[in-house]
Amino acid sequence: MIYIITPFFNRRGKCEEFLASLQSQTFQSWKLIAVDSNSTDGTPELLRSALGSRVTVIDAGSNAWWAKCMQTGLEFIGNTSLKEDDIIFICNDDIRFEADFFNIALKLFKKESILIAIQIISSLRMFKTGFKAELDQMKFHSISLPIECNDVEINDAIKNVNCFETRGVFISYSTIARVGKFYVTAIPHYYADFEWTYRAFKLGIPFQFTRSLTIFPTSESGALKEGDLKFNEKFRFSFHKKNLLNPVPLTVFAWKHLHLWNFISTLIRIWGRWIRWLFDYRKF
Repeated sequence: MIYIITPFFNRRGKCEEFLASLQSQTFQSWKLIAVDSNSTDGTPELLRSALGSRVTVIDAGSNAWWAKCMQTGLEFIGNTSLKEDDIIFICNDDIRFEADFFNIALKLFKKESILIAIQIISSLRMFKTGFKAELDQMKFHSISLPIECNDVEINDAIKNVNCFETRGVFISYSTIARVGKFYVTAIPHYYADFEWTYRAFKLGIPFQFTRSLTIFPTSESGALKEGDLKFNEKFRFSFHKKNLLNPVPLTVFAWKHLHLWNFISTLIRIWGRWIRWLFDYRKF
C-alpha cells in the first residue's frame, strides 16, 4: 500500500491534474490522506466525490500551514496498522505524473533511504533534483541539470544535494520516525521541508534520484511578492509565513544545525540582510 500525504487549502479548480494522475495509476493499491486547513471552497467535497473510499480527509484546523499539515498527516499514518512493505508518498497537489509512476517507485524504493522524484521544468528543459544548503551563508543553491542528461550525470550532481523540496518523496515510516517531527511553530511553512531533509542528510540517510521517476509541476511557487509597500506594511510582510525573506525560520534553521560560534556569525548575516532589505539599502 502507498499512503499519500498531501496538504490542501482552497484548491478546488487547481488540483484536477493531480487527482487525474492518481486515478490513472496502473498500481491501484493506494490511499490519499488529504490534510485540509479549513478550506472554504468545497475542496474536501471535491476530493471525496472524485476519489470516494480512496481518500481520507483530515481537518488540520485553520492556518495550519505546510509543516503542521505534514505532521498531522504523518501522525495519522502512525496510528494506522501499517504493514512492513507500506510506503508513504509525501507530495504537493500541484504536480502531475505518468500512469506507471507508482510502479516505477515500488521497483526503485529501498526501505532505509528516501526516494525523490525529479522535477521536470519543461519550459526551461531542466531537471530539478534538490539543493545544496550552505548554512554558514544561509544560502540554498538549486542543483539542476539539462533535460538531456543521463543517470550518471544525475548521480554526479546529486553528490552536492543535502536538502530538497518534498514535492514528491517516497519514504518508509521507520525513516520518518528516525528523522523526527517538523518544527510546526518555529518553521511553519517555507524552509520546513529543507530543514527536515537536511536533518535526514545529517543522519546519513541515503537519497535516491533517477531520471526514470519524474513529476511535472503544474504551478509556480506560492511565495508572496513584496509589491509596493509602505514601511509599516513592509515590516509586517517581512514576517509573513509565506514570505521567503522571513528571517525567523532561517534563524531557527541555523540554530538547530550550527555550532554556537558559527550560529552567531550566521545570525548576524541573516538579520543584517533583513535590515538592508527592509530599508532598501541593498537587495536581500
